[in-house]
Amino acid sequence: MPLSPSQSESLARRSTVGFDELDPRVRESKLTAIQDLVAALEEDGWEIARRSDRTTFEMAQWAFQRIETNIAAATHRAVIVLSLHGLLLSGAFLQGNHLVQQASEGFQTPIQALLGALYLSAAIALWVVFSTVAPRIANPSGKRSLVFFASIASMSATEFVQTFEGTDRTQFVRDLVEEVHALAGLADWKHRKFVLAFRIILYVELPLIALVGILSTL
Repeated sequence: MPLSPSQSESLARRSTVGFDELDPRVRESKLTAIQDLVAALEEDGWEIARRSDRTTFEMAQWAFQRIETNIAAATHRAVIVLSLHGLLLSGAFLQGNHLVQQASEGFQTPIQALLGALYLSAAIALWVVFSTVAPRIANPSGKRSLVFFASIASMSATEFVQTFEGTDRTQFVRDLVEEVHALAGLADWKHRKFVLAFRIILYVELPLIALVGILSTL
C-alpha cells in the first residue's frame, strides 16, 4: 500500500529539519526516496503503511475473544440451571406420592396431572440446557477459513501450510472478521436457549409446583 502524499510529507518533515524551506527539487527527491523505501519494506512484508489493517485486526481479535468467552460461560450457566432442576425435581419425586395421598380424593387426579406436566416441562428444559453444551460449531462461512477449526481440520497439512503462507494480512483480517460474525451467531443461539430454559423454570415449573402445593392442602 503506497503512502499518500500527505503521509510522505509528514515523514519527510520528521526526518529532515527545515524540509519546507528546501529547494522544490530536493524536496521531491526526498519524498521519492521515502516512498521507495516504504515500498521496499512493504514488499518484504513489513506493512508499514497499513495502520488501518492493524487496527481492524486488533478490533476483530478482541471481538473474537470476547464472544468465545461468552460461549465458554455457557457451561457455567448450564450448571446453574441443572442444579436448580436438581432441587426442584428431587423435591417433586420425593414428595409427589405423599402430596397425592394427603390431598382430598377430588384433587388427587389434578395433582397427578400437574406432576406429569411438571416432569414433562422439566425434561424439555433439561433438553434445551444440554443442547447448549453439546458439541456444536458455528455455521461455516462457505470458504476455506484459516480461523475456523473445522475448516482447518478439513484441509491436508500441505494445503493448510500453502494457504496460510499465501494469505496476506488483509485477507486474514477479512477471514477473521467473517468468523467473528459466524461465532456471534453461535453465541446468540446459545443465549436464546438459556433464556428459553429459564422461562420454562420461571413461568411453567414454579407455577406448577405452587399449584401442586396449594391443591395438596385442600
